[in-house]
Amino acid sequence: MKKNIILTIALGVSTFFAACTKDANVDEIEKKLPVMSLSSFGISPDLTGPFANSNTISFVFGATASNTEVGAFDYAIYDAAVRVDSVHYEKWSGKGVTGISVSSVPSTYPNTKVYQGTITYKLDATKYLSGKKYTVKAYMRPAGNTAGYTPYQITVSNLITIK
Repeated sequence: MKKNIILTIALGVSTFFAACTKDANVDEIEKKLPVMSLSSFGISPDLTGPFANSNTISFVFGATASNTEVGAFDYAIYDAAVRVDSVHYEKWSGKGVTGISVSSVPSTYPNTKVYQGTITYKLDATKYLSGKKYTVKAYMRPAGNTAGYTPYQITVSNLITIK
Protein backbone atom coordinates (compact mmCIF):
# COMPACT_ATOMS: atom_id res chain seq x y z
CA MET A 1 0.00 0.00 0.00
CA LYS A 2 2.79 2.41 0.98
CA LYS A 3 4.65 1.43 -2.17
CA ASN A 4 1.62 2.29 -4.38
CA ILE A 5 1.24 5.71 -2.75
CA ILE A 6 4.94 6.49 -3.28
CA LEU A 7 4.73 5.34 -6.92
CA THR A 8 1.62 7.45 -7.51
CA ILE A 9 3.28 10.54 -6.02
CA ALA A 10 6.47 9.94 -8.03
CA LEU A 11 4.45 9.52 -11.24
CA GLY A 12 2.47 12.70 -10.50
CA VAL A 13 5.63 14.73 -9.81
CA SER A 14 7.36 13.51 -12.97
CA THR A 15 4.27 14.27 -15.06
CA PHE A 16 4.11 17.75 -13.53
CA PHE A 17 7.74 18.52 -14.39
CA ALA A 18 7.42 17.07 -17.90
CA ALA A 19 4.35 19.24 -18.56
CA CYS A 20 6.12 22.37 -17.29
CA THR A 21 9.07 21.98 -19.63
CA LYS A 22 7.01 21.56 -22.79
CA ASP A 23 7.81 24.23 -25.39
CA ALA A 24 4.96 26.22 -26.90
CA ASN A 25 4.22 25.68 -30.59
CA VAL A 26 4.96 29.24 -31.74
CA ASP A 27 3.83 28.59 -35.33
CA GLU A 28 0.39 27.35 -34.22
CA ILE A 29 -0.06 30.22 -31.78
CA GLU A 30 0.96 32.78 -34.40
CA LYS A 31 -1.72 31.49 -36.80
CA LYS A 32 -4.36 32.46 -34.20
CA LEU A 33 -3.11 36.04 -33.78
CA PRO A 34 -5.08 38.84 -35.46
CA VAL A 35 -3.65 40.04 -38.78
CA MET A 36 -3.30 43.55 -37.36
CA SER A 37 -3.97 45.12 -34.01
CA LEU A 38 -3.71 48.52 -32.37
CA SER A 39 -3.06 47.49 -28.79
CA SER A 40 -2.77 50.92 -27.21
CA PHE A 41 -3.17 54.61 -27.98
CA GLY A 42 -2.77 57.54 -25.62
CA ILE A 43 -1.03 60.79 -24.75
CA SER A 44 2.71 60.65 -24.09
CA PRO A 45 3.29 59.98 -20.37
CA ASP A 46 5.46 63.09 -20.01
CA LEU A 47 2.52 65.35 -20.93
CA THR A 48 -0.37 66.23 -18.67
CA GLY A 49 -3.63 67.90 -19.58
CA PRO A 50 -5.68 69.87 -19.73
CA PHE A 51 -4.00 71.49 -22.72
CA ALA A 52 -4.13 74.99 -24.17
CA ASN A 53 -5.91 74.94 -27.52
CA SER A 54 -2.62 75.79 -29.28
CA ASN A 55 -0.32 73.22 -27.61
CA THR A 56 1.64 70.57 -29.48
CA ILE A 57 0.89 67.15 -28.03
CA SER A 58 2.38 63.70 -28.58
CA PHE A 59 0.33 60.55 -28.99
CA VAL A 60 1.94 57.16 -28.32
CA PHE A 61 0.70 53.82 -29.62
CA GLY A 62 1.47 50.13 -29.84
CA ALA A 63 0.58 47.87 -32.76
CA THR A 64 1.22 44.44 -34.26
CA ALA A 65 1.06 42.94 -37.74
CA SER A 66 1.16 39.17 -38.35
CA ASN A 67 1.92 37.78 -41.80
CA THR A 68 1.24 41.18 -43.41
CA GLU A 69 2.92 44.51 -44.04
CA VAL A 70 1.54 47.70 -42.53
CA GLY A 71 0.14 50.35 -44.82
CA ALA A 72 -1.76 53.51 -43.99
CA PHE A 73 -2.27 54.93 -40.50
CA ASP A 74 -4.96 57.48 -39.71
CA TYR A 75 -6.39 59.17 -36.67
CA ALA A 76 -9.37 61.41 -36.22
CA ILE A 77 -10.39 63.66 -33.35
CA TYR A 78 -14.06 64.01 -32.45
CA ASP A 79 -16.26 66.27 -30.37
CA ALA A 80 -19.05 63.76 -29.68
CA ALA A 81 -20.02 62.53 -33.18
CA VAL A 82 -18.56 65.53 -35.04
CA ARG A 83 -15.11 65.08 -36.57
CA VAL A 84 -12.92 68.06 -35.66
CA ASP A 85 -9.75 67.01 -37.47
CA SER A 86 -8.11 63.98 -39.08
CA VAL A 87 -4.60 63.07 -40.21
CA HIS A 88 -3.63 60.44 -42.79
CA TYR A 89 -0.23 58.77 -43.22
CA GLU A 90 0.12 56.69 -46.38
CA LYS A 91 3.05 54.90 -44.72
CA TRP A 92 4.46 54.79 -41.20
CA SER A 93 8.04 55.70 -41.91
CA GLY A 94 10.55 56.47 -44.62
CA LYS A 95 11.62 59.40 -46.74
CA GLY A 96 9.24 62.34 -46.59
CA VAL A 97 7.20 61.02 -43.65
CA THR A 98 6.90 63.59 -40.85
CA GLY A 99 4.82 63.71 -37.69
CA ILE A 100 4.92 59.96 -37.04
CA SER A 101 7.86 57.98 -35.73
CA VAL A 102 7.66 54.20 -35.46
CA SER A 103 10.19 51.65 -34.24
CA SER A 104 10.15 47.86 -34.14
CA VAL A 105 10.13 45.94 -30.88
CA PRO A 106 11.59 42.40 -30.71
CA SER A 107 9.02 39.59 -31.02
CA THR A 108 9.26 35.86 -30.33
CA TYR A 109 6.96 35.19 -33.28
CA PRO A 110 8.90 34.98 -36.58
CA ASN A 111 6.12 36.43 -38.79
CA THR A 112 4.77 39.03 -36.36
CA LYS A 113 6.10 42.56 -36.15
CA VAL A 114 5.53 44.62 -33.02
CA TYR A 115 5.65 48.42 -33.24
CA GLN A 116 5.74 51.33 -30.86
CA GLY A 117 5.11 54.78 -32.23
CA THR A 118 4.86 58.45 -31.48
CA ILE A 119 2.77 61.03 -33.33
CA THR A 120 3.29 64.78 -32.96
CA TYR A 121 0.12 66.85 -33.33
CA LYS A 122 -0.33 70.63 -33.13
CA LEU A 123 -3.70 71.69 -31.74
CA ASP A 124 -5.42 74.43 -33.73
CA ALA A 125 -7.04 77.17 -31.63
CA THR A 126 -9.78 77.62 -34.25
CA LYS A 127 -10.89 73.98 -33.88
CA TYR A 128 -10.55 73.25 -30.16
CA LEU A 129 -12.79 75.02 -27.65
CA SER A 130 -12.04 75.75 -24.00
CA GLY A 131 -13.54 73.33 -21.50
CA LYS A 132 -14.22 70.61 -24.08
CA LYS A 133 -13.07 66.97 -24.13
CA TYR A 134 -12.24 65.23 -27.39
CA THR A 135 -12.19 61.56 -28.41
CA VAL A 136 -9.48 60.12 -30.66
CA LYS A 137 -9.94 57.19 -33.04
CA ALA A 138 -6.86 55.61 -34.63
CA TYR A 139 -6.95 53.28 -37.64
CA MET A 140 -4.38 51.04 -39.33
CA ARG A 141 -4.55 49.23 -42.66
CA PRO A 142 -2.37 46.65 -44.38
CA ALA A 143 -0.21 47.65 -47.35
CA GLY A 144 -1.70 47.41 -50.81
CA ASN A 145 -5.18 47.97 -52.18
CA THR A 146 -7.55 48.51 -49.27
CA ALA A 147 -10.61 49.83 -51.11
CA GLY A 148 -13.69 48.79 -49.17
CA TYR A 149 -11.50 47.44 -46.39
CA THR A 150 -12.56 47.88 -42.75
CA PRO A 151 -9.47 49.09 -40.87
CA TYR A 152 -8.31 47.90 -37.47
CA GLN A 153 -9.10 50.64 -34.98
CA ILE A 154 -8.97 51.78 -31.39
CA THR A 155 -11.04 54.53 -29.75
CA VAL A 156 -10.03 56.51 -26.68
CA SER A 157 -12.85 58.63 -25.28
CA ASN A 158 -12.12 62.03 -23.72
CA LEU A 159 -8.39 61.73 -24.45
CA ILE A 160 -7.81 65.43 -25.04
CA THR A 161 -9.10 68.02 -22.56
CA ILE A 162 -8.78 71.71 -23.41
CA LYS A 163 -8.32 74.32 -20.64
